[in-house]
Amino acid sequence: VLEWASVAHEVETAHEEESVESLVVQAHHAPPGRPARAIWAKSDRDGLAPVSLWEHGRAAGITAAVLLDGPLRAVSEVLAADLDLASRDATALAATLIALHDLGKATPGFQSLWADGAARVVEAGFPVAPARAHLPHAFVSGGEIAKHLRSAGYSRPVAARLARAVGAHHGTFPWADLPVADDGDPTGKWALARAELIAASENEFCPDGLPVAARAGDAAIAVLAGLTTFADWLASDRSVLGAAAAQGISADAAHAALSAVPVIGVETPPERGFGELFGFRPRGAQVVVDCK
Repeated sequence: VLEWASVAHEVETAHEEESVESLVVQAHHAPPGRPARAIWAKSDRDGLAPVSLWEHGRAAGITAAVLLDGPLRAVSEVLAADLDLASRDATALAATLIALHDLGKATPGFQSLWADGAARVVEAGFPVAPARAHLPHAFVSGGEIAKHLRSAGYSRPVAARLARAVGAHHGTFPWADLPVADDGDPTGKWALARAELIAASENEFCPDGLPVAARAGDAAIAVLAGLTTFADWLASDRSVLGAAAAQGISADAAHAALSAVPVIGVETPPERGFGELFGFRPRGAQVVVDCK
């Protein structure tokens, strides 16, 4: 996917009308198993075709990578510096985490919220029951991501900070005590499905292994939280990304993500600070992500 992301930079610097399809696009694509691919993220309640959790997460990760290596390249440098990672590794890490932003939907409680979707996951072999207690899926995503990052070698504070940033994509940061999935499933099938989704996302965006950040400062958290929200929004809007991107189709998803950038007005940040740009004294959070 970093090759897809580099497409944005190639097109931006070439100043030509070259289509993305004409560029070489290769994917490190190993989707999760068939049962995990039955888990839904978007229902058909809006009159559009449903979208699986894997497809939606992958489209969001692709969008994030394209943005970071294109119009938000300056932002990616802020992110990399505050994670103490190389720019390429920071982009790969961000794309992976953003691809997992809805991991908390891979739970029996959430999957029971749409009858047709619940029927499909039951047919795929998952036990489904109404949630015993309502936990926002984004918060559960944060808890599951933090747990995985810890197992991948992250310190507890850095894992928690990154996970809370991704879990804030609906506008509220998760509790400091991040909740994990409460499956009520003695078979362990839900936990296995989440593990498959994590592995597939890492294989997609970090084929050489998940980079381990030694720290995650305030700038990184602000960038990651905002980028997750933005990429989720784009990947959720099938009228912007198109059906191919919503279904996570490799080259088409990269092209659609890149094409969406000018449509919605995303531009490379100007080389001016917040104060010059908006005419007011910037707040602390605005200072730390300033790309000037």
